Amino acid sequence: MKKIVIFGASGFIGFNLLLRLNKNKNNHIHAIYKTKKRNFDNKRITWIKLDLTKNSNKLKKIMFNADECYHCASFSEGSKTILNNPLKLLTQNYIINNVILNNLQESNIKKFIFFSCTIMYPNSKIPCTENMFNLKKCHKSYLQGAKVKIQVEELCNYLSNFLKTKFIILRHSNIYGPFDKYDNDRSHIFAHLISNLSKKITSKKMLILRGNGREKRDFLFIDDLLNAVEIITKKIKNNFEIINICYGKSFSIKYVSHLIKDLAKSNKDIYFKQKNNSIQIDILVSNKKLKKNFKWNIENNLKLGILKSINWYRNKKNFN
Repeated sequence: MKKIVIFGASGFIGFNLLLRLNKNKNNHIHAIYKTKKRNFDNKRITWIKLDLTKNSNKLKKIMFNADECYHCASFSEGSKTILNNPLKLLTQNYIINNVILNNLQESNIKKFIFFSCTIMYPNSKIPCTENMFNLKKCHKSYLQGAKVKIQVEELCNYLSNFLKTKFIILRHSNIYGPFDKYDNDRSHIFAHLISNLSKKITSKKMLILRGNGREKRDFLFIDDLLNAVEIITKKIKNNFEIINICYGKSFSIKYVSHLIKDLAKSNKDIYFKQKNNSIQIDILVSNKKLKKNFKWNIENNLKLGILKSINWYRNKKNFN
């Protein structure tokens, strides 16, 4: 059996990853969660409750001799928290990352996969390749979060010089789809739109969104992210590699919100409250390296991904 470790296995990306890896009957998954595990069990999944802000011998045993270790654990919320309480995000993530990395040296892991992000890229009219990140041009609201991600990337690069572990850094764009946070207080913009516009029976009420709606983001459906992860982990050759995983095109929040409204057949009016704070930056990321080196292609365009998300939300199973 292949030993798989997933940190953050009850989270959005982590749980989708678990469901994908569970399809391979040769995988035994050690699913690490902090407070609440998902309602999904079988003999090839070992759910382990563990606070990653605390170092322990238990963590060393879990990681030891793992074939693949996926670091999806993070304290992650929407732009509302980033703007109003950034310290809440930073301190938790610094601790989690350091605890995991401190246990890498003696763990004899074959592949370590870190889910980074694209917030370190500057506002750009051309797609940003992997070498174009620039913290000096990073949006001030993203800067400290970007530093947290870059710190992990740099430590992985350092460790790759003397460990046999292959380090894979995945800078993914805004991911959406099943099992995301669909509550208004903690959700990202896409899940927020899906949850508010996809209810089968609604009275006509106004949906108020932050900003002017002109800011652009790269949105990628979760299945396309997982397809890329699957291909990369199989084909990776270098001891250290950074790879963008993204749609390769950015869409304005206004365009996406009205597209979701139309596909959900919602009767709500959408209003952008420009006086409210929002993160005014257009993030455009290149997937050229991923397509060229790993022969990956998008299977779910924006419309199809939205339809799948709406259908899942309306018919979701109870994995909570």
